[in-house]
Amino acid sequence: MDSISSNNLEIFDCHLHVQDGLNGYNLPLSGANVIFNTVESYEKYALEYAEFYHTLIFDLTMGLDFYKNLIAEDKISALKIHSRLQQIDDTKYLDLIEALAELEGKVPVIYDAFYYGSDLRHQPSLKGLIRMIKALPQQKFIIAHAGGYQIIKYFFHLREFKNVGYDLSLSLQYLWDSSCKADLIKLIKYTPKHRLFFGRDYHDGDPLTQLMNIEEIAHILELSEEDKQNMISHNWKNFIGKSQK
Repeated sequence: MDSISSNNLEIFDCHLHVQDGLNGYNLPLSGANVIFNTVESYEKYALEYAEFYHTLIFDLTMGLDFYKNLIAEDKISALKIHSRLQQIDDTKYLDLIEALAELEGKVPVIYDAFYYGSDLRHQPSLKGLIRMIKALPQQKFIIAHAGGYQIIKYFFHLREFKNVGYDLSLSLQYLWDSSCKADLIKLIKYTPKHRLFFGRDYHDGDPLTQLMNIEEIAHILELSEEDKQNMISHNWKNFIGKSQK
């Protein structure tokens, strides 16, 4: 199978951070989704990176009108839920469900599912996520980092939901030298390919290395060139329903 060459690919990164600039990004970007984990960073950098899609943390203290206006003006393309940063435990998911219901599924939700650190109370919650998915069947969800070291658990418990996609960022590199590599291959093998998205979570790793890891998995699974290209270039935009930016 031919190797992926960064010279002839359209690279769309679905999970990008820009606070430190993009001078070290070593792939040619045709587009990206910028993640803003605070409202302050969004207000500071959004105009500078206006050519990209924007995802903003879903901070309920800002009030729903704040988000409704941004969505109506097409200024954000997705909302982010990050349990560790936002101190979300199992008691908070009903509030999230009620707030998201008012937004009527107009933008997808990116749920950070990378488990890390000693604060066990506010780690990602597969149970809380499934509560949201079941309560909001018209809402699209994207699992950022594909579940981290719990990839296989997310794979088995979310398979029935067709409104769920997987952002492969960070896990493709950070977990590559662990047993999770086999779980990641299984996820990619059995998940409909249009629901898998390339991302880097830059600056936390090397974009080219992650692209090479996708190439290795594509070779192992004998994926078609079309499936590879779509994961790397088109799937995220098509999944959220916005093919142009």
